Amino acid sequence: MNVYTINFPTAFAAAPGQVLLTVRTATGQTFNDTFSVTTKAIGSGSFQVNVQRTDQNAAWAQILLLDWLAMP
Repeated sequence: MNVYTINFPTAFAAAPGQVLLTVRTATGQTFNDTFSVTTKAIGSGSFQVNVQRTDQNAAWAQILLLDWLAMP
């Protein structure tokens, strides 16, 4: 599992109530790998996510992209 910190473009006055997440491979890449992404922590200026490989292969050959939406 890897932990990543994402900084908001502009800090919120208070931490958002939730951050909606999806993870996908970069355009043009074709892999049959499975990943999950979960929120670890949410602050007013950033949030952290856990990205975990959920299939049997341990190697990460692809470029993953994280899409997110912060909700008050």
